[in-house]
Order: sequence, then C-alpha cells, then structure tokens
Amino acid sequence: MVNCYVLHSYPWKESSLIVELISADDGRVSAVAKGARRASSVYRGLLQPFNKLDVRYGKNGDLRSLLGAEWIGASNHRMLSGSSLFSGFYINELLLKLMQKHDPCPKLFSIYESSLKQLSSGIFPSDLILRRFEISLLLEMGVFPDFEGILKNNFKKNYFISATEGIISEKEINLSDSSSCRVEKFLSREIIKIFSGNILDLNYLQESVSSKNLSMEIKGILRTLIDGQLSINKLSSRRIVLDLNEYTKLGRKN
Repeated sequence: MVNCYVLHSYPWKESSLIVELISADDGRVSAVAKGARRASSVYRGLLQPFNKLDVRYGKNGDLRSLLGAEWIGASNHRMLSGSSLFSGFYINELLLKLMQKHDPCPKLFSIYESSLKQLSSGIFPSDLILRRFEISLLLEMGVFPDFEGILKNNFKKNYFISATEGIISEKEINLSDSSSCRVEKFLSREIIKIFSGNILDLNYLQESVSSKNLSMEIKGILRTLIDGQLSINKLSSRRIVLDLNEYTKLGRKN
C-alpha cells in the first residue's frame, strides 16, 4: 500500500474516474478507478481532493490501474473551507501542472501535508503557507534561484528577477537579447536576505515578512518564477479567486 493524497479526480468513460494522486515515494501518479462512479462502488466518497489514503495501483504505464484504496482514519487536519479551501485547490493545481509524474518527492510531500494542516488550523496566515509551498515546489523542480550566492557576493551589482533566467544582473540585462530575457522585478537587499534564510520555516517567514509591502514583493517574485514554468498554462484557481474578490467588492458597493 502507498500512502498518498488525492489531488483531483474526473470522469472517465461511462462509470469510472481518473484520479490524480501524490505520494512521497512515487510522486504524482494518475490512476483509473474502474466503476468508481457507480452507487455500489467501494471507492464512493473516497477519491475526493485532500483525502489521505492508502492505495494500491499497477506499476506499469503512465496511467495506472487503481487496485484498492483505504481511507486513513482521522486525517490529522480539519476539512478545508472558505478561503483555505481555495488555497488548497491552488496548491493542488500547482502540483498537477508543474510536477513530473513518477518522480519521488519525500520533502515536497511532507511540505504538502504540513500545508494542509496549517491551512486548516489557521495558526499562520494562508499567504505565508502558500509562499512556503511555492518555494518548496520551485526547489523540488531545481529552478529556485541561488539567493544565498548573491548574498555572499556582497551586493556588488543590482539584481533583477526574470521569468526565463531567474536572477540576472543589470550588466547581463544590457548584454542579453531583450526578446529572450523578460525582466520582471528588481531585487532589493532585504528580499535577497530573506530568501537566503531558512525559507521553509513558517516562523522564520512570519518574523522576516514584517510588512504588507514585503509580502506583496515576495508574492510577485515567486509568481514571476512560477509563471515562467507554467508557460502558456493558466491556473484556474487564481482566476476563481480574482473573480470572487471582484464579486465581493461589488457586493460591498451595493
């Protein structure tokens, strides 16, 4: 049995589901749950996002056959609701669109599980939880820039963040082909120092991100890096949150 979380599921053929899973040992896995949409199915109610399961599936092919699934009792975190639910969907969508299948990811899996628990507990602001997860995902993908190396360089240059190149100096911008290097954000010294610290620790992030301006700056930098990996893919969860915010604003005006 493999310990995993359900990221997403959707109909397949007349009575089955394709379920997207993430586990520490196998990474992201797509599996067919045959007959899962039938009223009598043993999978009824199990294959929902954020459910923690023990599963068995075939080991061959890109699309595996789900052979069994068991709910792992009380799941160590309360059900997500409200804004925390949308945050959870955002995290799941990032994994679905950016994680390669079948790559073991024990560290990322641990951060994912911790993120669900923290979102449901409300102890830390959801923004901090999302920023930590974004950083963890970029690290797992091997595309998180070397901010510590810049810090050791004693800020001898002005640095910027690019969706295509990561960290780039002002001199490199001047020498580069502007059509291939899209510069998005200037990197302040304070931001570089924050990103050079223990960025996967929520207490560290809470202490370091001491203002709304800093929070927005960090969010913008991480969004630039993530958008560079998404290419033409767009995140549905972002669009939904933006639409809801607009709807809320209109409701207040009326």
